Amino acid sequence: MMLEVYCNPAEQVPDYPKMHPLLLHLALVSSDPYADSCRLQQAGAQQVDEVNLPDGSLLLMLRDPWGLALQLCRRGAVLNQT
Repeated sequence: MMLEVYCNPAEQVPDYPKMHPLLLHLALVSSDPYADSCRLQQAGAQQVDEVNLPDGSLLLMLRDPWGLALQLCRRGAVLNQT
């Protein structure tokens, strides 16, 4: 799998820090969201929210140094892939 985050200098970069994290975020599955969050914060990210869902899922919301919202997700239940 490849993920490319592309920036075209001819276009204006969106104001990510002012956008609500649920409007646009990059969601990443993590077996240890706290450890991954710690590593990302050491690299310049900032944690902005922690959500514990009734099904046991843990969602950590962060912002990268440019303001893009990142979600680290450990699901409490396996998602149905049908």
